[in-house]
Amino acid sequence: MHRLIINQLGPIQHCKLNIRGTTILTGYQASGKSTIAKAVYFFRSLKEDLLQLILRRVTENAASSLLQRDLKTDFEMMVRNKFLNTFGSSYGMDTNMTLEYNYTENTRIGISLKEAFNLPIMCGVVSSIFRKMVCRVWHE
Repeated sequence: MHRLIINQLGPIQHCKLNIRGTTILTGYQASGKSTIAKAVYFFRSLKEDLLQLILRRVTENAASSLLQRDLKTDFEMMVRNKFLNTFGSSYGMDTNMTLEYNYTENTRIGISLKEAFNLPIMCGVVSSIFRKMVCRVWHE
């Protein structure tokens, strides 16, 4: 079971939600249903995004600018752009905003507007087939 934790995002002050195969959201207009749905999509699709990033790095020319940066930097840039595309500009957001998604007990990812948010991106986000390759490239 996955778990989503949202603090200070849109109309949501604080929310902890267990995500199962099917999760039904009900509530008043502008109560945060779409914000929750966007957050779930955002995190659930990151695995595929990371895989595409790795495959792109493998297939592109070694001299390309993509390979001049490390995988972690590229992944962070991709996550930042995806966040902006999903939720819009962070300019008017509360600076205490945090999002956390737990894929398993030991595998989670966090997003914050503060750099001090100390929740590392875990290599376990990707399937076990790619885990060793991602961790090896990640730590280079």
